[in-house]
Amino acid sequence: MTGVDVLDRVLAGIAAAKQAGLEPIKINAVIVRGHNEDEVADFAAFAREHDVEDALHRVYAAGFRPRLVAHGRGVRPGDS
Repeated sequence: MTGVDVLDRVLAGIAAAKQAGLEPIKINAVIVRGHNEDEVADFAAFAREHDVEDALHRVYAAGFRPRLVAHGRGVRPGDS
């Protein structure tokens, strides 16, 4: 989705964060209907394999922007 292959840098960053004691490590993913929704199980497996918390934020049709966005501190206006 990002158009770049940087998995090695991601894995190195996870390892460095663990070594520094920065836990829990959380990895966020945006799931876009019709683009990467078939990768949800792979993302969850990756999180388990690397002992990190996974967060799947949204399942939207491509191009959809919400008017309100839920996050840890409540609901705020979206960036539409």
